[in-house]
Parts: sequence; C-alpha cells; structure tokens
Amino acid sequence: MATNSLARALVPSHLSLLRHSLLSYKKINLHILSRNIHYLSRCNFSSAATQVKEVDEATEKSDSRKTKIPVLGEFENRNPRNEEYFGFNKPRGYSTQVYRVDFYNKLKFLITNRHTRAQVVHNSGFVLVSASTTEFEITRHLYKTTDVTAARNIGRVIAQRCLEAGITRVRWETKKGDLRKQRTTAFSEALKEGGVILSEPKKVIPPETYYLDFRPKKKRKKWRKLPYSKRWKAHLNKPK
Repeated sequence: MATNSLARALVPSHLSLLRHSLLSYKKINLHILSRNIHYLSRCNFSSAATQVKEVDEATEKSDSRKTKIPVLGEFENRNPRNEEYFGFNKPRGYSTQVYRVDFYNKLKFLITNRHTRAQVVHNSGFVLVSASTTEFEITRHLYKTTDVTAARNIGRVIAQRCLEAGITRVRWETKKGDLRKQRTTAFSEALKEGGVILSEPKKVIPPETYYLDFRPKKKRKKWRKLPYSKRWKAHLNKPK
C-alpha cells in the first residue's frame, strides 16, 4: 500500500517534468521521455479499474430490472377473424365428398395405440393449433396416454390454445359410432367447456345483382301470326 501511494504521489511530478521538457526544448529528450514512461508503467491502477467494473455491473443490473417484461395471467386476442365469425368468403364446393372441404378450420382427433392427438387444420392445409400426449409437459401429468382422462386433458389444452390463437369455432366431422365412445365424448365436452363451438356459421352468399344490368327494361310484344283469312281482310281494309 505504501508503494502504491508513493507511486501515485510521484505521477504528477513526472508529468510536470515531461511537460516542461517538451515545452523548453525544441528537440525531445528521449532519455527523459523513456524514464518517465518507465515510472508511469510501475504505477498500480488496479483499484480504480475494479471500481469502474463494479459501477458497470450495478448499472447493468438496474437496466435489466427495468426492462423485465411482466407475464400476464390472462390473454385477450384483439384481432379476431371477422370473416370466420360471420360466414363471409367461405369456400364452396366438394359437398358430396366424404371429407368435405367447405370449412374454415377443421378439427381432427386421433387416438393411436400409444398416443392421443388433436389438430386444427386450415382449409389451405396448414396446421394452426395442435396438442398431443407426445409433449412432455402434458404426459408428465397423465397416468396413461390413451385413456379417457388423456382425451379430456387434450381437449382442455387445445381449447385454450384455440382461444389464444383467436379461433372460437371449428368444424368436426365424426364417423358413425364415434360419439358413443367415452373418449370422444370426453374430448368434445372438454372443448365445449373451454369455449370452442364445434360448428361453423353458414356461408353468406351475396345476391348476384350484376346480371340485372343486361336485362331490358321494356319487353317487346311478340308478333302474332294471324290466319290467312284475317290477313287477307286486313290487307284489303288497310287505309291507303
């Protein structure tokens, strides 16, 4: 500590000596310059550097606390899909097929030998929302991945994810006899309790008024052909 204080006390004197030598002589004395640099290099500035480092760390911690984003407990989507709510621009056609295509979003529920899956697919083919027992966050709370409780929990999870994505209505096509099964009924009940409607609004077809412009306003009277006798008499009685 004594050497550090002595070095700090000698620094101003050497600096003043260096300044005086540079001003008084036109040519720089290299011997004096090298000696002053040698004394300056022996000075210990570690304590000042540590103080600067501590100040920088404190400012970084305060900035990180200020910029921390709070996590909201409730989620509200303020950009709903208006066309899907009111039935506008709904795809038409393919009504005679087994798997229809005239829908906005379609719900698929699949149970295999090992897992239970559910998906919401757009009419373009993209998967919007999905939930499956292959996810560890869901499977860790289940005793089995293919029983009734698994189907009910998959319904709860996909209902929450649909509402967060702004989807409140989906189309669900079930095969004959599926609604009698306990797993499908538990899945559908969980979706309804979560706030998802398992049907879509009817498509709104605008009236095709653009054909009215081509219709004539006044109808022409059709020429009626008279019999030969009446035509001959009309020709005779025609005023000249």
